[in-house]
Amino acid sequence: MDLQLSQWVSQFMASENDPPCEEIAKAVIEKRISLLQLIKTLGSHLTDETPHIRSTAVGCLSNTLAKIERLNRADIEVIAKFYIGKLDDNDVMSNTLVGLRALTSLKNFNPALLESVLTSVQEKYEPASFLAATRYQSFLLLETIYQKHLDFILANLNDLFVKVFIHISTNEKDPRNLLISFSLNKQISSTLQVENFAEDLFDNAFCYFPVSFKPPPNSPYSIASHDLKTGLRQVFAATPLFAKDLFPNILEKLTSTSPAVKLDVLQTLNLCLDTYDNDTIQEYWLTLYNALKFEVLYNDLANIVELADIEKLSTEDDLVFKEVIALFKNLPKKFTDEQIIKNLQIMLEELKEYLHISHKYFKQTVLLLSVMATSKLSVYNHIVGEVLPVLLTDEPSTVVDEKNLATALNFFINPDYPESKLSQYKDDILVVLSKGLMSSSNVETTLKCICIRSLVNLSFILDTQEVASVISNLSELLLSTMKNEKDPIFQETLNAFTNISATMPNVVLETTLPLLLSKLPNESSSEIDLELVRNVLNVVVNISHSKLLLDSIIVRLLSVYERLLNGRVVTMDYYYFLLNSIYLLLSNYPELLSKDYADRVIPQITSLTIVNYRLSKESPVYLNERILDQCGKIIRLIICKLELIHHQKILDDAVDTFLLGSDSPLFSTSLGLEISLVSKPPTLVSLFNKFLSAVSKDCPLKIEPLDVLSSLVEITRDSKHFESLFERMGFLELICLLANKYISDSDLEKILNELSETIDLQSSDSLGTLEVMAWITKSLVLSNSPLAMKYQEYFFSLLEIPSVASVSPKLLEVLIAEVSELEVNKRDKKIINLNVRLLYKQKFYNIMLPKIIEGYRNCEQASKETYLLLLSLILNHVHQREIILSHLENILPLILQIIQSDNAKSRNSGLEILNLTIESNCMLIKPHLHSIISRLLAITKDNSDLNGQINALLCLKEIGISKIPLSQLQPFRTTIINQTVAVLSHKKRKVRKLAADVRQIYYELEQS
Repeated sequence: MDLQLSQWVSQFMASENDPPCEEIAKAVIEKRISLLQLIKTLGSHLTDETPHIRSTAVGCLSNTLAKIERLNRADIEVIAKFYIGKLDDNDVMSNTLVGLRALTSLKNFNPALLESVLTSVQEKYEPASFLAATRYQSFLLLETIYQKHLDFILANLNDLFVKVFIHISTNEKDPRNLLISFSLNKQISSTLQVENFAEDLFDNAFCYFPVSFKPPPNSPYSIASHDLKTGLRQVFAATPLFAKDLFPNILEKLTSTSPAVKLDVLQTLNLCLDTYDNDTIQEYWLTLYNALKFEVLYNDLANIVELADIEKLSTEDDLVFKEVIALFKNLPKKFTDEQIIKNLQIMLEELKEYLHISHKYFKQTVLLLSVMATSKLSVYNHIVGEVLPVLLTDEPSTVVDEKNLATALNFFINPDYPESKLSQYKDDILVVLSKGLMSSSNVETTLKCICIRSLVNLSFILDTQEVASVISNLSELLLSTMKNEKDPIFQETLNAFTNISATMPNVVLETTLPLLLSKLPNESSSEIDLELVRNVLNVVVNISHSKLLLDSIIVRLLSVYERLLNGRVVTMDYYYFLLNSIYLLLSNYPELLSKDYADRVIPQITSLTIVNYRLSKESPVYLNERILDQCGKIIRLIICKLELIHHQKILDDAVDTFLLGSDSPLFSTSLGLEISLVSKPPTLVSLFNKFLSAVSKDCPLKIEPLDVLSSLVEITRDSKHFESLFERMGFLELICLLANKYISDSDLEKILNELSETIDLQSSDSLGTLEVMAWITKSLVLSNSPLAMKYQEYFFSLLEIPSVASVSPKLLEVLIAEVSELEVNKRDKKIINLNVRLLYKQKFYNIMLPKIIEGYRNCEQASKETYLLLLSLILNHVHQREIILSHLENILPLILQIIQSDNAKSRNSGLEILNLTIESNCMLIKPHLHSIISRLLAITKDNSDLNGQINALLCLKEIGISKIPLSQLQPFRTTIINQTVAVLSHKKRKVRKLAADVRQIYYELEQS
């Protein structure tokens, strides 16, 4: 064993790696060797004249000790004496401290040895003589002793331990060491008897305040300035013994002009306020108050109307103010009830001269007092009782005074205290706020907005009659201002109703809703005010924030819809606004939808729509596709939110109605209309599609889906069967839905092969068949079927066939285009309504883009335009940039051709991808800068293409801020600045703003 031990020691001395120490530690634990044997084996190395050899030898012993949990006490004592002796040798100090730390952490370590360890460290270890890494070990040693032997220290070594800490931590500058120093100081100050050392411990820490540390770029320790600030803050908060030194010293720092320093001061004070005992805070509260009150009194509070506005502040100076406010809010929590009266009386006596409405510090004073009032009910009642009588007897003489008074009252309205002295002043407050709301000019919007907010906030202490009166006044105000959605009074009133409708829906239902709906026209007239209709319905949607209101509004809007249809109101937009409002209401609150909505709303809206759409030729909505589509969206939305258990019944009813021509519960009455989509193609297919696309794909059709699909294919192949494109699109979408949800790949392949055999590419009669094939292929693409690739290839092969070259890009676009009926149900992830795979688009683009690039390079000149058209069409459907990023370099030459196109839609899809290219890999465009910038400038002058102008300016902006070398941008600087002058007078503000930004960027290039 001695030979093995010698080999391990030799190995460690040569490499200083851990494995030998692990083997030695294992042998010690298994008692194959003793630590004394190890020391003996290391013998000559431990006393070698070469410092490195001595240090390595001690390191071997220390690293071995660190891997052992238990030794007998005799061995520990011997080794402890060995290490204490080694403290005289500065060359081995780091490993000696590591060894002592390992020794003191052993389970059998005798705490009686700590006195000699600590005394020796104090006498023999001089921190200034060592690098940061060695000093770090001294902190770790003290930390381990504190954690393992705290009780013994408290009983026997309190003063010595504190002295040693002060000795090793004084003048420390390394951030890693400071973190552990602050942590130790906090623990010592909060747990040991430090009365005799409080000043030294405080000075030891305060010399680092405020922390101005910035971590070096490649620091291995990941220490941020915030970590040091937080650690230091916790030291000051550790014991109230620091208060006498902390408060006067730290408050001096408030005179700093740096917001960061002031914020650090205030966050420290707030932490101390939380942790110091009440007696200490009572002793120093006046000092704190006198130092901090000016941070409020000298602050401009222009944007603060209620206390909640303070939380919205975000600038660096604002953060300082917020921290002051937090301190004043917490300060009274430390007062007893007797102290509250005494302390507040001192403050009020000083501040009373500021409590006049016209005083320049009036608003700040009221804010300060109201913030303190939020601390607890006793403080609130005392301040309210002292301040509100003064405010309510001070008569405002100007509008500014009225604003100040309304704001001051709002500061004190606190729903957290429903039973408080505020109730005694309720009537007077109502008079002031109602007067400000009703009597001031509409030009003076700020006062009205303040009064609106204050009245809503006050509602918690109003009785039913008073609440009704307030809401009635607000309802009238809402109606009088809703013509201008940007009117601040309208916005404030609308926000008020958002809150009111959630908390008091009954009052809104009885007061506001009838008033709003009474403004909707009931009779047919060529002079229906559509703007009024839109505004009223917009308000109705925005104030509906409860199930009670939602239920009632849906019923009433459907009633208006029916009344208009019966009255033959001819204004089509009116119907659309009504249906869209119902859709928005249901969209905004899907969690409120239930089977009850399906049973009530779907039959009513289905019956009304079908009767008027298909049967009543005199109906204003007869054959109106827009109305039918909007009704379908409402139905789909409701079904998507229903529990799975109801889906099969809804699907069966829809099949009965639309495929089998029989009555079903989908209608509130018998229509006398036999619908059969598979024999006659009425436009109602759009409605059936909404039912079919919404229900779970696990719900089977009650009739054979393959038979239905076959019939639909035969009908749809011939466009002569349809009265409109809307009808034909409905059938194509239905074919895709059925194929995607119910038909196997083998059956679809059979149908596609049969269709392809009938195609004559030289005949226009085959275009209908090609379109049907594209929609069936789309169903395969959505599900990521292996079969999809075969038919993608087929459609791709048509690009260079002259007779179908003009339509083949559009057929390929069908495969990837978004269709609302083919959207996955995102409202309930438990219900899967379609076979749509997550990455189907990525797969499509990864296959198609390389083929388009290759085809473009190799095709005849006549076909190049076809490939560019295809690329521009499919790029319109890229909504996740990650899909396209890997292909940018290869498609860039084609993009440069697309932006030259005269087709605005194609050009804009190219510009969007160009912008993405510049943003993600700008170096790709360097060789093409001249042609790109010339084209972009030309597009900015084309006033017929607003989107093109915006996209071109965005590209120019992105080029200007990109990493393209300035030397390559400078030649274009003057041209861009000069040629965008005309865009500054564009009628659209967004374009003018972009043009100004672009010019500024290129102007600044000269100074770069």
